[in-house]
Amino acid sequence: MDPQQLAPSDSARIKRYPTQHDHAPALADPHTEDSTRRFAIGLTIITATALILRLYNLGFESLWYDELTQVSNYYLPLSYLIPNAAAQCQPPLDYLIGAGLDRLGLATSDWWVRLPAVIFGAASVTLVGLLTRRIAGTTTAITAAALFAVCPLHIVMSQEARPYTIFVFFALATMLALDFARRRHTLWAWLVFSASTTALILTRWVGPQLLVAAACLYAIGVWLVAHTTADRNTRDRETQRLWAFFSAVAAAYAIFGPIQGLILDRTRNAVGASPSAWFPRFVEQLADAYQAFWSGYS
Repeated sequence: MDPQQLAPSDSARIKRYPTQHDHAPALADPHTEDSTRRFAIGLTIITATALILRLYNLGFESLWYDELTQVSNYYLPLSYLIPNAAAQCQPPLDYLIGAGLDRLGLATSDWWVRLPAVIFGAASVTLVGLLTRRIAGTTTAITAAALFAVCPLHIVMSQEARPYTIFVFFALATMLALDFARRRHTLWAWLVFSASTTALILTRWVGPQLLVAAACLYAIGVWLVAHTTADRNTRDRETQRLWAFFSAVAAAYAIFGPIQGLILDRTRNAVGASPSAWFPRFVEQLADAYQAFWSGYS
């Protein structure tokens, strides 16, 4: 019988058995408009607090030796600035920012040369909140940002004219950019990730080493996901993302390559006595860096 021909009384007597969809709870959107507004307000207040804490007594202590060594290069032409940064086993991004302050006539006091570290430090608090919200929700994100804002070690590092907080900032930015690129999977999204990766490896000598390790772990993880999923579309999709990821990283290293060569050439602690001996020494230095990292060195 056609259900449309049933009388109202007949259709009322038909017993409808529940299905699994009837008992499936509706997925609540954790990022509703109201929660997003509260999160934005809370994160803004926390970031402002972090900025105040890092600006407090910023110029009270005079520049110490490592700061003086870096700041003394700010007035140099770029043709000397980048090799001098490489001689100190440092990529030049933080030096270039300081040189920009010098060209603007602002690098005239301890306060001004430390200001970029303060800005990157406070901005890192914002990125911690944004990244944590993507992973664990709004409450956890606000908690993580608040704890990071008052972290004594990070406050101290944010008050030094050294490339510490700039590295933290671009490390967080790169993780956010990678998440964004994987979700959108568009050319411009991967270009943003590549640009952030380039900035990251231009901040610290240890940055490229950590990035290589992260890239290897990422490649293995994507390969496992792609080859343990029965859905062919998923495998193809993950393969496309993997190629896009390595293309973006390769582009970043292509830009960083000449500077990496300068660092390896000018720093005898990172290379051997002859060009053919640099790789074993590099591996030894890499092992020392990871050992120090896992033992709690900061």
